[in-house]
Amino acid sequence: MRFDLLRSTLSTMGMACLGALVTVSVADAQLRPAYPPPPSAAPAPAPAPAPAPAPAYSYQPAPAPAPAPAPQAYSQPYALQPAPALAPAPAPAPAAAPAPAPAPAAPTAEAAAATDTSALGAPIEQPTTGGNPLFGKPSDHDQIINHWSIGYFGITGVPVGSSAMATGGAATDSVSAPVIGVRRWLTEQYGIEAGLGFGFTSDGGRGYAPGATDVKRPGPGAFAVVAHGGIPVSVYHGGHYNALIIPELNIGLSNGIDQGASASSTTDDVLLHGFLFGLGVRAGAEWHLQVLDIPQATLQITVRAGLDYESRNAEQDASGGGAGITVSHFGFGTNAMDLSKLLGSGIQLFLYL
Repeated sequence: MRFDLLRSTLSTMGMACLGALVTVSVADAQLRPAYPPPPSAAPAPAPAPAPAPAPAYSYQPAPAPAPAPAPQAYSQPYALQPAPALAPAPAPAPAAAPAPAPAPAAPTAEAAAATDTSALGAPIEQPTTGGNPLFGKPSDHDQIINHWSIGYFGITGVPVGSSAMATGGAATDSVSAPVIGVRRWLTEQYGIEAGLGFGFTSDGGRGYAPGATDVKRPGPGAFAVVAHGGIPVSVYHGGHYNALIIPELNIGLSNGIDQGASASSTTDDVLLHGFLFGLGVRAGAEWHLQVLDIPQATLQITVRAGLDYESRNAEQDASGGGAGITVSHFGFGTNAMDLSKLLGSGIQLFLYL
């Protein structure tokens, strides 16, 4: 029984000690702050005593130089650090290959016939001057501006006298002189041209009879020269064509002799002369032969009209001076009414360099 009482007493005392320990632990937890208090700041150092004032005008030693500050290591916190090197830019990604264009559909027979230009030659190059400013479309004429050309200006008839004039015959003889020259278009509308032509004609024969010596029968012969000058003006050009007018001037001279009057003597020879002064205008078109694969060549067809002065002279070459006759004509002339003159003087050909 004593043993049970002693065990009961020890158990009661243990429970009382455990309750007291728990109570102290709870009170201590409630009184303790959540975070530890910050450490107390170190006491500020006492200020250094001010130096005693030096007596006036007394010698003072030079202050010692301040020591150079030690280089600050970059590893210190908040110190300036060198800028980091820039990373190289990434290489651009290769562009994706374009998708192949779909194959064009085969043209129909009607479309092929409408777009077939093989019969018209090579296409015309776009002009460097920007096309025709008057009509807003390019032409072959734009390609020959500021280019020289060698041209055939047709045939000019230079008047010349005849021995038949002395007996009242018609004064219509002339010497045909083909003119060759040059042309240059200075601008799109204006150009210059000049040419020189020469002509020569000679007639003659031989007379014969049975049992007799052949007799030489010389005929008349003449030589002519003509100078041509003009100012071509383009009034419209488009495609392969150039419509133009050409004010022109022609001056010609001719000289000759007719020995047909006598085969054995020169007393009856007839001296022949002629003079031409023509002022006129040509109107027509210049066709560029681009369609014939000759882009440098042009064919020109014109009709001429103007005022012409013609003079013909026949003078007898006799000892002591012979008789002569001069016939002059001044009037309006044109090649439109005569097919032979139209074909001879109205067709010109030029080759541009």
